[in-house]
Amino acid sequence: MLELISTKALLSRSKYGGAWLDTGLWWQRPEEVALKALCEDEAELERCADALGRSPTAIAHRARDTGLILPREWRDAIIKKRPPKPPRELPLQYPYIVKVRGEHADLLAVNALVTRGLPDHVRADVCQEMMLALWQKQTTIEELQSDPALVRKFITGFRKANLEGGGYALSLDVPMRDGRSWYDVLPDNSSDENYDDDDEWASLTEGE
Repeated sequence: MLELISTKALLSRSKYGGAWLDTGLWWQRPEEVALKALCEDEAELERCADALGRSPTAIAHRARDTGLILPREWRDAIIKKRPPKPPRELPLQYPYIVKVRGEHADLLAVNALVTRGLPDHVRADVCQEMMLALWQKQTTIEELQSDPALVRKFITGFRKANLEGGGYALSLDVPMRDGRSWYDVLPDNSSDENYDDDDEWASLTEGE
């Protein structure tokens, strides 16, 4: 145990050869007297640790718990410094552009027209169909921006092409919900020499 001596004398000693073997043990009265003197004189914390045989954080915590005013170095030793949070990595979503360039203008304009309430993969497909229509000169950005019904047509087209039958692609080999075969209800035009698939599809979609 340390006697009540001056701060200079305390720091000139090295308890246990500088080892901090008393860390975790009960504090004795002479140690607390020495602690108070070292704290009030704002002694260097590492040297205090060598003199008292306790870790710097143990010394700073004890000084705080006994109501002493801690020097800045002592406060810093017990302030829990939170590690910086790593930047949040957001998944890159459609249109998958990291750095916007001039050639992205049409794609960004199309992307802004499609509601964000759709699942991301659906939005991507709808936007790509709209971009294809632009490249094929079937429509223009101005027409899309001025006609919401035209944009909805692309969304409806995606639904018809991908979500038939309540979310499943139609298969003629799968029975209907009432048990009938699709072959029983679909017309047989195979013998019609004048039958044309394109004409039939045009008549079915006319007026959409």
